[in-house]
Amino acid sequence: MTSAGCWSRPARQLASQLRCAYAFALEQGYQGIVTIDGNDKDDPQAIPRFILALSDGVDFVQASRFVAGGKAENTPLSRDLAIASSMRLC
Repeated sequence: MTSAGCWSRPARQLASQLRCAYAFALEQGYQGIVTIDGNDKDDPQAIPRFILALSDGVDFVQASRFVAGGKAENTPLSRDLAIASSMRLC
């Protein structure tokens, strides 16, 4: 069995966990990586569309609620308000 060399860490170190997983996938020759947040905001039914885009030659695919046709699901109103107010500052 191959080991990724990653261990469970506190949530604040999620970026480290993702970097470790990406490094492992690259090292093992994976053809792609799909990550989904565990907060019910990402729809696993979108995965086939992502894979299709990647197989068509796209290098990177990311969902966004801010593009045409995008929508926010299960996002608390406080987060939407914080994002909207921060975007006005930019």
